[in-house]
This record gives sequence, C-alpha cells and structure tokens, in this order.
Amino acid sequence: MKPLDSDECRHKLLFGDGVVYDFKTGEHRPVQSDDRMRLAMACPFKLWVPPPGAPDITQKLCNWLPRAHGALQDDELGREILADLQQLSKECALLKLLFETFDCWHTTVHFLRNVAVMASAAANFNFLNWVTGAGGAAKDTLLSIVLTAFGEEGDQLGFCEMGRKLTTAVDQRNSVNPVLDAVRGKRFMWFSEAPEAGLVTDLPKMLCEQTGASLRAGKRQQLQQFHPMGLMWFTSNFAPGFRDGGIPTPADL
Repeated sequence: MKPLDSDECRHKLLFGDGVVYDFKTGEHRPVQSDDRMRLAMACPFKLWVPPPGAPDITQKLCNWLPRAHGALQDDELGREILADLQQLSKECALLKLLFETFDCWHTTVHFLRNVAVMASAAANFNFLNWVTGAGGAAKDTLLSIVLTAFGEEGDQLGFCEMGRKLTTAVDQRNSVNPVLDAVRGKRFMWFSEAPEAGLVTDLPKMLCEQTGASLRAGKRQQLQQFHPMGLMWFTSNFAPGFRDGGIPTPADL
C-alpha cells in the first residue's frame, strides 16, 4: 500500500471538509481512500468568485509569471496586472493587507505565487523563503495568516517551530530528528524568529530538495523514508546567516 501524504499526493490538496483540489486539472471532488491523503488544510474548500465586473487576472498572471525577470511595471502585461490588482484590492481585504505590508504589488504577487507552489507540493521547485525586516514589520503576522489556513495540528498541513531549534547548539543535543519527524507530509514549514547566526545548513538544504535523496525520521528502530512535500519559511530580524555556499541559491528573500 502506498504511504500516506507522499509523492503520489503532489499537485493535489486536501481541505478540511474532505474536498480534494487537483492543481493540474483545476477540478475538485470528495477525497477517496486511494488518494492516500491524511493531512488536510484547516479551512474548507471554497472557490474564489471575483466581484461582478472584476477583471480576470488569473490568466494574465499565468502568462506573466514564467517570464517575470523584471518588475510588473516594466511591460504592458505587468502594468495591466497592476491596475487589476489595485481594483481587486478594493473588494479583497487580504490583497489590501498584503499590499500595505509589502508596499508594492510585485512582492505581493511573488509571495502569493510561493504560497501556491507550497500548497501544490510541486517537486520542480527548490527554494526556501526568508522573510526579513525590523521588529514590528508584520513578518509573523503575515505568516500567521498562512498558518491559519494550513493549520498546525498533527493532522493538518502546517507546522510552526522556533528558528533556534535549527541552530548548531540545539542540533548537538540531537533535536533535529524530532523536527524531521514532525514535518513529514507537511506543506507549510515555518521557523519563526530565526537567529542571526548558528543555523544548521544540512537540514534546510535537504528539506528544500523535494526530489533529492530520501530523508529518514522516526525512532531508531522504525525509521521511515520520505521526501519533503512542502516549503520552508523563516521569519527573522536578520539577513540569512547560513555558513554554506550552497544556501544562497535556493533562498528566496
């Protein structure tokens, strides 16, 4: 029998009311036993219905994001998206909040893209998210909204832990294995208040590589192999402090 919440579940998302959304087909249906999905979102499934007369921004974003090497204002399509977002934010409190937090639509779009990538468990992405800023910059408030949707109970898709749990001092006390065990199958892995220095590098690198070598977690006599199914997010008052030349490549700041 296929393991629960493993590679077979990629591109599918289970919601709290038992509905499965397929990112490849755009279809949704009740969960079935052969889906092998146990971990679910904290929220029920609900399709977003744009307000009457609102612009159809979805296809525009799908066309723009793959070639987004500059800012939205740099080309005609991007400027259309900017205008559409401005209009939609008048009716959408979340969009308005994100714009007020980031103070630009470009970062808002990429933040939402990364959340969507995380929700889909698409394995062709290899990066971690580092949200930095001074105290009071709403970093944790921002990710708390995401955690509300993903949940943090044992049967939900979110996980939250203090960033100091990934420091070398804690790692020497063999505390990394419980973290590995806790994030199996999770889509949203949030480490809050990451310290300025001393972060271990091997665990974040392994959890970024969803198609890399299998990880092992559990009790010594019953170690289970698994592939990461989500993305790591760090919030910190500091810039990334990893002492590893391979970390900057997958880090999305």
